[in-house]
Amino acid sequence: MTIFNPLIDRLPEPDVLAVSGVGVHLAELKRTVLEIVGRLRPDDVAAVAETLENDAELATIILQASAQILTVRERRLNDKIRSILMLWAKGSNLDARAAEFGVQRQVIKKGDPNAFPPVPDELESDDDVLIRTLLAPFGFGTTGSELAYQFHAMTLGERPHIGVSSPKDGQVVLTYTFPPGTRAAEVKDARARMAAPETGRMNVWILGRAGDGTPTPALVAASQAYLDRPDIRLGTDTLTALPAEIKPYQIHVRLHGGRWPGGEIDPKPVEQLLLKYAAGNHRLATYIDPSEISHLCRVPQTVTRVDVLHPATAHQYDVHQAPYCTGVTVEVVYG
Repeated sequence: MTIFNPLIDRLPEPDVLAVSGVGVHLAELKRTVLEIVGRLRPDDVAAVAETLENDAELATIILQASAQILTVRERRLNDKIRSILMLWAKGSNLDARAAEFGVQRQVIKKGDPNAFPPVPDELESDDDVLIRTLLAPFGFGTTGSELAYQFHAMTLGERPHIGVSSPKDGQVVLTYTFPPGTRAAEVKDARARMAAPETGRMNVWILGRAGDGTPTPALVAASQAYLDRPDIRLGTDTLTALPAEIKPYQIHVRLHGGRWPGGEIDPKPVEQLLLKYAAGNHRLATYIDPSEISHLCRVPQTVTRVDVLHPATAHQYDVHQAPYCTGVTVEVVYG
């Protein structure tokens, strides 16, 4: 079983977010006006209908402006609806939805409010918060599933120690002890897989956030200690935390432009899109697709042809592997 991955999976917007448009609203306004006129002054319906078909008439201009206002309000309402849908929520709206699952946005790097100018905290991205939130339900019950271990590894150290004691007869005390600090922000991704069928030996690979993703020995050791806690590890499982295997690659594309007005290609927007694609796919068990790279090269501007030189073929990485892009090269030729 896999979860929805907002980095590569796509889901069409729900019908509730569809916008009727100015034309539909204008037709509804005209129809409403004619219905009211028909009830109050039926002899004037034909004349009013003729007037409303003339775009130069003041009444028609007023209805057109009203239709535009209704369309803008509809779009604003859709933006508010979109902000409470988890897959589309951003920023503080996503933080509010994530909090319902006990997930908080992590601080990747502390800022310095006393600096000049002040340096803000570097926070976890919306995509990372969304992935951990989608994984959160798997960590509520007894662990043992691959997704449950993935959630706990990506929320390293944030779960409190739970203690049960009976200080006197007839009294049971449940104690939650929260750790003073966590290393969750150092983990970018994690995957779990049974080493051999029906053995209970589970390998959990850790992808770090710094550099190419190779976790430090201290981070792997901290992951091992956290996953071995009795309230996380299934009693019949033996867990082994392992560093991810990093697979370096490069993106090299050649863009063909035309020698005509508007045919000039600026490589900078393309390079930014490809860097974003590479950063989003710096995860375990992901898929690097040259056809997606080719599509991204055509988004910012008019490109007659795209040659994807590297990577030449698509590649599905294993559960313990993570691709890391060492560079993006964008060539532009005209002919």
